[in-house]
Formats: sequence, C-alpha cells, structure tokens
Amino acid sequence: MVACCIGFLVCRHQFYNPEPFVRMLVPADSIVPVIVVNRSVRWMESVLINTGSNYFGYSLAAWLRHCGYSHIDTLILLDNRKRYYGGLPKVMAVATVGTAVIISRDRRNLDAIRHDLWSAGTRTRLFLNAETAAWQGFRVRQSGDFGERTYQCETDEPGGGQLQIDIAVRPQRHTVVSVRRRTITGRLMAAKEWKLRYSDHDRLIDVD
Repeated sequence: MVACCIGFLVCRHQFYNPEPFVRMLVPADSIVPVIVVNRSVRWMESVLINTGSNYFGYSLAAWLRHCGYSHIDTLILLDNRKRYYGGLPKVMAVATVGTAVIISRDRRNLDAIRHDLWSAGTRTRLFLNAETAAWQGFRVRQSGDFGERTYQCETDEPGGGQLQIDIAVRPQRHTVVSVRRRTITGRLMAAKEWKLRYSDHDRLIDVD
C-alpha cells in the first residue's frame, strides 16, 4: 500500500492510494470514505463516490483542483445523508459532473441534492429504495440497516477483468473498505486485494 498525507488536508483528513487506479480520502468528521477511481485508467472514465460532509467539501474541492480534476464523468452518492453528499456544492464549484447517480433509502434531502445537480446541468439518475443500482457498466449493491450499511461497487474491465470496491459502514464504530482487482492477460488471471479498517478515533489501519 502506498500512503501519504496531503498538506492542505486538515485534521484527520488522510489520502490513501492503494493502487494507481483508486484514491481514497477519509474526512476528519466522518467515517464515510470518499473514493476516486483514477481517470488515468483508459478503460474507465473518472468516478467519484461520495463527497463527504459540507465541511470536508472544502478540502475535497481543493484536492480535486490540485490533481487537475476539472470534470467528473460519474458521481455516485451512496446515501442521501449529509455525510455522503454534503460537500457536493463545493465539488461542483471546481469540477463539472456529467452524470450523478443517487442511491437513496428515502426522500430526505433529495430536493436539495437534485437542485444543486440540475442547476449545473448534470444528468441525474435516482434509485429509491433499490438494492441494486446500475449505470453505464458500474454496479452498486447495498444492504443492511441503520446498524451497518454495506455497499458493493463493481465494474468490468476489457478482457474479462473486474474492479470491486466494498464498503461496510458501522456508524459511531468503524468502516472497512476492500479493493479487489482481477485482470486477465491472455490465459493468465491475476488478482489483487487491499483492505483498510478505521474508526472515528483511530488512524487508518492496513489489515491485510
């Protein structure tokens, strides 16, 4: 795992780059991760999963601008709670968003979310109370309740490979993020897996 801290990310905000194609930021005020699928991967357009809280939105926007992300092809909001989408206005101030996929367990906050997206001309796809959401080759399956929410995000690579990101969030306890990548070259198949666990108070721990 390659890990480093970005100077302008304040407090516990941390930046982790387990593989060249996945970047993860951890807000100081939440255990909900923000994940960017690296736009340098030719087989996939840039994907941003969650935007963090309103407070974290400032740091996320600065980081996106620093890394040269002026456009996000797909934004995926895994929930309609503010710790998942609160940073949206700050992100959209520095980057355009092609399509936003909203996975919502109810109608709370949806008007505010869609207003920000529609005002910027972003196409919006809403999945309300849906266990599975799919959009342009990216699939999300969710399960659980208020005690623990789990999300399985996956997409296929050319040649039969696959990228899978699993997120398990236990409010006021901890989060576990797993990244798996399977590649196929000719008749050879290779697989990599990386896992990280962290809580409200702990630093991030590589558990593999």
